[in-house]
Amino acid sequence: MLFRLALLISVLFSSTLAMASGGYGGGYGGSSSSYTPPPVDERYEYGKALFKGRVRNVKSVKLCMDYKGKQKKMSKKTLKPYKGRNRDEVISKIYVCNSSDTAFTDVFKRSEQLDILYYFNKRYKLKFNK
Repeated sequence: MLFRLALLISVLFSSTLAMASGGYGGGYGGSSSSYTPPPVDERYEYGKALFKGRVRNVKSVKLCMDYKGKQKKMSKKTLKPYKGRNRDEVISKIYVCNSSDTAFTDVFKRSEQLDILYYFNKRYKLKFNK
């Protein structure tokens, strides 16, 4: 009789403990089957890959920009004066770092240029106009 009572208590205790820890197969909510990862912005990722030189069929180049009369590597600081400006105006100010006579438009196709600007626009919240 005592054995049956102990068995009954252990079964009840283990089931309430299992339910408190998130069910029998769950753990603490980390293995929920209803989790969906956030959507990936493909255009942003492609622009980032183009800028960083991670696209196989596109030559890897370092891009610079006119900043206070000098050419500086593209960064938030060099892009800040162009906040809210027209995209074409920004594109005309971008050059290849090694050779100042090679423009951004000579190296990349128009769609690739817009993808790179989309990447910078979204990353630094520059609000470029069309």
